[in-house]
Amino acid sequence: MGQVVITGQLEGMTREEARKLAEARGYEYARRVTRETALVVAGTHPGSKVVAAQAKGIPVVSEAEFVNAR
Repeated sequence: MGQVVITGQLEGMTREEARKLAEARGYEYARRVTRETALVVAGTHPGSKVVAAQAKGIPVVSEAEFVNAR
């Protein structure tokens, strides 16, 4: 499925919980946005990773969208 990058402060889970959820859905967890990144999860106060993802056309979703995705 590709890689998922998490940026910003998560409200409803820890980063470790988010990483495990991503891996359970078939993603590989990554710390940087690269061409292998499939998705960026943006919590509150996201950083430059969102800008980098948008510049590369990579989807950016909120924490809630990520949690509720099937």
